[in-house]
Amino acid sequence: MMTNFPIGDEIMDNVTILYVIDAYLLNLDTLEIEYDVLNDVFIRDLRNNKIEVIEGGAFTGLLELKSLSITRNRLYLIADGVFLPLSNLTTLSLDTNEISNLQDIGFRGLSKLTYLYLNTNLIAKVSQKSWDGIEDLYLLSVSLNDFLDLENYMFSELSSIKRLRLFSNKIEIIEPRAFANLTKLSYINLSWNRLVSVSSIMFGNLPSLNRLFLRQKKFLKLLSDMRVCSINDIEANLFSNNAMLKTLNLHNSFITSVDEEAFNPLTNLKILLMDENRIRSIEDYQFTDLANLKSLFLRSNNIQTISSKAFHGLNNIEEM
Repeated sequence: MMTNFPIGDEIMDNVTILYVIDAYLLNLDTLEIEYDVLNDVFIRDLRNNKIEVIEGGAFTGLLELKSLSITRNRLYLIADGVFLPLSNLTTLSLDTNEISNLQDIGFRGLSKLTYLYLNTNLIAKVSQKSWDGIEDLYLLSVSLNDFLDLENYMFSELSSIKRLRLFSNKIEIIEPRAFANLTKLSYINLSWNRLVSVSSIMFGNLPSLNRLFLRQKKFLKLLSDMRVCSINDIEANLFSNNAMLKTLNLHNSFITSVDEEAFNPLTNLKILLMDENRIRSIEDYQFTDLANLKSLFLRSNNIQTISSKAFHGLNNIEEM
């Protein structure tokens, strides 16, 4: 088992990329690198080790580092301020570790970070302060964690974010302003959670949204307000402020009926996935305003009746 990794001047003069993969390091500070000879080195990959703790000073001198992966370790503790030297870092991957509290990490110093991956950890709660220092983030991926709910304003500091992945958590409730201030957000994946209700107020805060994935293990109701009930349908006005939406995935979500005006605002929608639900009938003019729709998937439902004008208006449909 390798427990340290000393590197000196004599072998590093011409190195620009350094990979330390499957070295089974016990702790990051056992990677004994003389950082003064690595100012231009692009240390990228520390995957598949046994790192549990990153201590202060671990990245001192790595000013030019742009991408860092510490995936598939046992990381649970990152010292406060450890990322301060990495002012040029744009991509950070901490997937498949044992991180449970983002407030214990702190991303201060990562002013240029655009991609942050925190999938497959133990994260259940975050606060607005969790994102201090990374306000210019483009993509945040926190799938396969332990979130139970998304609270109001929990992402509001990430005003530049465009892509948000939250699939395969345990989310039951999304509060109506969980995504407040995310005016540039164009993609959300909330599939494979345990959603009880979703409010149109939440979607109304997202004028740039064009791809929404809501595939669920069980989906009780998509609401135009926050009333709690157990009817499996999609109401009118749910998407009233989402004219930019281009992809909507409601596959396998236990939906039984759709209000005849539910999709009226989605004039730019191109792909609608509603297969493997429990839809019993398709009424006249159900999709009449979806003039740009190209793909409509309704396979494996319980459809018993289709009205004669159910697909009226679908002039550009290519796949159904």
